[in-house]
Amino acid sequence: MTDVLVVGAITRARPEMFRRLLASFAKMKRPEGIEVFFVFAENAETLSIENDAQTLREATGCKCELLIEPRLGIPFARNAVLNHAVERGAKYLVFVDDDEWVSEDWLVNLYTGFAASGDNLATGPISPQYIGDIKLNWVQRRLMQGVSQWYARTRTKNCRNVARGESHRIGAATNNWICDLDFIRRTGLRFDQDIGLGGGSDTAFWRDLQKLGGTSTWIDDALVFDTVPNSRLTMSYQFKRGRDQTAAEWLRRKRAGGLFMLVRSLPFILNKATVGTFQSLYGLTILGPHLTFGMRKLGAAWGRVSAVSGRYGAHYENPHGN
Repeated sequence: MTDVLVVGAITRARPEMFRRLLASFAKMKRPEGIEVFFVFAENAETLSIENDAQTLREATGCKCELLIEPRLGIPFARNAVLNHAVERGAKYLVFVDDDEWVSEDWLVNLYTGFAASGDNLATGPISPQYIGDIKLNWVQRRLMQGVSQWYARTRTKNCRNVARGESHRIGAATNNWICDLDFIRRTGLRFDQDIGLGGGSDTAFWRDLQKLGGTSTWIDDALVFDTVPNSRLTMSYQFKRGRDQTAAEWLRRKRAGGLFMLVRSLPFILNKATVGTFQSLYGLTILGPHLTFGMRKLGAAWGRVSAVSGRYGAHYENPHGN
C-alpha cells in the first residue's frame, strides 16, 4: 500500500501570497513511491480559495481538499488540517505558511531526510525575501538585514546541533515542518487551542511531542522562502514579535504569575531591556542586524512582564501581507 503524504497550509486574508505558494507547489518535485495530496484550511467564515485550489489540481493532478475553520486562531486551523490528515489515514503531514513559497526540491529533500532520520518530527530552513516594489528606507533596510541574519544564525546553530547529536534542542515551527502521523495517532497529540490568537502553538506542540517520548531533527537542504511585507519591517512589529514569542513560551512552560514570579523574572527583564536599548540605538546608526535584534530583546522584556500577568497576546489578530 502506498504511503500518503499530506501537504497542508492554513490561510487567512492573504490571497496573493497564497497563490504564490500554490504556484510553487505546482512546480515542485514530488517523492517517488509516495502519494501526495494537499489540504488547505481557510481561517474565515466562508471559503474563498476554491478557484486557486482547482488551478493547483489541474497543474499537478493531485487531490486538493479544502476545509473551513471559522474560529479565528492558528491552532484551530492547524488542528483542522491535522485531524483531516489523521482521518484520511495519511502517513506524513507537512506544513508550510501561506506567506511562503517552496524551492523545487523542497518536498523531496524534506521527505527523504525525514524518512532516513527515524525521528517523529522535523523542520527546515527559512530564507526571508523582500519582493515589494517600494524602495526600503534606512530603517527598513536595517530591519531587513536583521530578519535575514536572524534566520541565518538559526540555520547555522541548528546545523551545529545536528553535528553534535543534539537535534533535540532544535525547535520545530510549522513554517517548514514534517511529522509522523503514526506517532500522532498513538499519542493523540494536538496543537494547544488555548493559545488562540497568540503565537507559539507550534513550539508548544514540539515540546509536548518531546514530553511524550518523540524525537525531532533538522533537514538543512529543504529550503522554504518567506515573504517579508513592509508591515513587518517596522520597529513596532519587531518589538511585538519578541514580546509575543516570549510571553507564549513562558506561559506554556510555567503557567504561573504573580508578584513572586515577577521578582524572579527581574534579572531576565532588566538584561533584555538594557541590552535591547543599547543594541537598538546602535542599530539606528549602523547597518546590520542590531536594530532588529535590539527591538526583539526589548519586546522579550515586556513579554515576560505580560506573561507573569497571565496574558498570551494576540499576535495573529491582524494578518500581515496581502
